Amino acid sequence: ALELADIEMRGKRFAVASELLKRMTPDATGNPTLVDQAAYRIAVCEYEQGQFATAADRFTRFIKSSPKSPQIVSATALCGEALVKAGQPAAAIAHLRRVTEDFPDDAACGAALLRLGETFATLQRWPESRQAFADYMERFGSSELAFQAQFGSGWAEENQGRLAEA
Repeated sequence: ALELADIEMRGKRFAVASELLKRMTPDATGNPTLVDQAAYRIAVCEYEQGQFATAADRFTRFIKSSPKSPQIVSATALCGEALVKAGQPAAAIAHLRRVTEDFPDDAACGAALLRLGETFATLQRWPESRQAFADYMERFGSSELAFQAQFGSGWAEENQGRLAEA
């Protein structure tokens, strides 16, 4: 079932994949690792279908129940992203921060830093927005997305009345 769901997910048939995965209960599989993998993938399917609040809730439960999972970084980053898209930017901050602070060497860290800066800007928390973008520039300043951090940093400076710095 897990392999079939993966095939469906690669084909962007997330509703079909989700239904296959929901059959994978502890009683049905007898394998908690498979149940964990199914739970993560169900949340991904919900996210991909635009069910952001539902996906965020499911990712949150996955993070709490499976803190040692190999998918923990991805689940945490996607949970933050889902919360932003669900209109809950304040709740997203903890997840985005966790990615940037607890997993600084993971590939998801750069994107999480950019999203963190944007999320603080959405909340008009300009000093924190500026700091997230500065952290991105310090760590990933030569990346192809550095322009986003430069723009975000300038925007945060402008909104703090520091026009020369902007």
